Amino acid sequence: MKKIGILVAMGSEWAPLESMAETLTETEVFGKRVFTGSMAGRPFAACISGIGKVAAAIGVMALYRAFYPDVILNAGVAGGLGVTPRGSAVVAGDVWQHDFDTTAAGDEPGLYVGRTDDALSERLLAVTGGVRGGVATGDIFVADPVRAAYIRDKFGAAVCEMEAAAAMEAARALGIPFAAVKYVSDGANESAGSDFGANTGSLAECLARDIYAFMSSEKGGRG
Repeated sequence: MKKIGILVAMGSEWAPLESMAETLTETEVFGKRVFTGSMAGRPFAACISGIGKVAAAIGVMALYRAFYPDVILNAGVAGGLGVTPRGSAVVAGDVWQHDFDTTAAGDEPGLYVGRTDDALSERLLAVTGGVRGGVATGDIFVADPVRAAYIRDKFGAAVCEMEAAAAMEAARALGIPFAAVKYVSDGANESAGSDFGANTGSLAECLARDIYAFMSSEKGGRG
């Protein structure tokens, strides 16, 4: 039975999942809160990494130190880029760092991190009813329609957020299959801040329901 590691950035994204755990123990690893236990009869661990790329990478390492997961899922909310409607789930396909900039040295803007694990992503698609799409990560809460359009057009992204690329890099360094699902909380525009605040709680409930379904499924538990 595979052990599932779950990475979220915020306590608000974790809270509904916490209520679904059957057993739970909390520890601190590398300054991050890590929870280990069982859910739907499957062993799992979850880490609240904090927001941003560095925090996410450390969170993956904390999961590894505490639990040695067989797979890692990054779940959370994201800014939509006009590709899918608000409230929808986007299962990551190609992942970029949109704020990586070595253009002064003659490079193209951004950094391509890679493509998430296809088998894990197909399972997430089955339980979320979402779509597969590009994810662009940066240490920026995007609240500018011009910037949002640039990210969509330059990197082929459906959503922008602040953790997936770094979490994927860390998981790959550890040889752990990785997938991510992001729920669109806002339009990465002028109202992004207020929309994010208004919608994160209900989307965290969706996140919890879908991750629980993933854990409950026979394939999710064994494959």
